[in-house]
Amino acid sequence: MPKVKPSRATAKSQGDSRTKAHKRQAAAPFLEPSPVHHRTKLALASAVTPSPKPKRVYKKQGGATELSSGWLVHDKLLHGASGNDPFVVKPNFDSNWRNYLLNNWQQCCELEVLLKDPMFQYPHLVEMPEGENNEWRQYVMDLSFYPTERIQAVLDEYKKDMTLHDELLKSMRDEINERRHGGRRFYLRALNCILFDTFTRCHVPLPPLPTWKLEVEDDITRKALYKKQLSAWLAYKTRVFEVLGVIIKYPALMERAANMFDITPLEHRGQMVHMKELCKNEEKCIPFTYIPSTRDEGVEEPVEEDGDLIDKPGV
Repeated sequence: MPKVKPSRATAKSQGDSRTKAHKRQAAAPFLEPSPVHHRTKLALASAVTPSPKPKRVYKKQGGATELSSGWLVHDKLLHGASGNDPFVVKPNFDSNWRNYLLNNWQQCCELEVLLKDPMFQYPHLVEMPEGENNEWRQYVMDLSFYPTERIQAVLDEYKKDMTLHDELLKSMRDEINERRHGGRRFYLRALNCILFDTFTRCHVPLPPLPTWKLEVEDDITRKALYKKQLSAWLAYKTRVFEVLGVIIKYPALMERAANMFDITPLEHRGQMVHMKELCKNEEKCIPFTYIPSTRDEGVEEPVEEDGDLIDKPGV
């Protein structure tokens, strides 16, 4: 039986197709897959759950590219009250506090005991100014109008957020190179974001920001500086949650069943954006003041675990 020869039109179209494919392959042999390969790749990808990707927005400002993500939204709050609008203590605070104390004496007594705790003191055992204690008293009065269930939700949502991003936090602790990226402070910035984002998602007012009083010796290493900053931030976080605990334990009599916005659903924020991409000084994420070193010049400093003695903070 004679073979059927393809028509001239069919042969020509196949030849054109092969010619186009050869041209495409010659122009980009490894970068541009064939249409068949591309469709197969898409079919396979659709069957796999994609990993969370960072939310990044690129904005042009003066010819430079500024990078932002879900992890940087609350970065400015790391600077404390000195870099942002301070917490407002209302003009009629004294009379309001006296009335509040009469009606909620058990809660107020617990708060006063808490305000004398060392975690409400600055480093070097310098007591917090009375004005800042009044900020926390005012904050308690402000939260007294919110349902206790919503205050409790702040604690619950914070735990959910920490659990959701547990792998990311672990990777930052274990893998980021301190010398190259100031990496340990990625962990500090991520913790800070989770804390303040919890209040925002629950539609609860932010707590009073701290006034940092960190003093470090002028020859301090990056590792030692980071430990001081992290310790100060953890004390602040503990302070906030202890105050919320008092409000939950002793609900205010004036608590109202206010119509609250629904809690914003929690989302994975993707990977942490490296600070080096923003060209900022990572050591200043929590401000500090240099003081002269008291170390004797003749005494040799012990070698730290990572040998990071000469890696001092940038100024």
